Amino acid sequence: MAYKYENPLDKGFKKVKFTKKQHNELFPYRKIGFGQKYEYYLSDKWLELYCFAGIPIVILNTLLFPILILLHGLTNVKEVFKEVTSLYNQKDKGSFTSDSIPSSSDLYKRALKILKGDD
Repeated sequence: MAYKYENPLDKGFKKVKFTKKQHNELFPYRKIGFGQKYEYYLSDKWLELYCFAGIPIVILNTLLFPILILLHGLTNVKEVFKEVTSLYNQKDKGSFTSDSIPSSSDLYKRALKILKGDD
């Protein structure tokens, strides 16, 4: 079965934004690092976080592609090529991580408070 990305906006979610400082305070074990980019989707029941490789990582991977081939060997060229190109269309290829936070958790309530500006 092939992977197919389902846009959360089509499922009734609303796209929201957090600053880097807000994100790092809310999610101390998921702090934003170099080359990471997050998207946040909110519904009545869930807060979903999607973590993608940012543009610096994609550029760095592209520039280091020849070195990656040398390190992995010529027998693995197809695998290396597949891994590097998966960063170009991360949503379509499923090359990202996601976390879901239920509305019953305190973290969800704190996130709502920050979004409303009551922090």
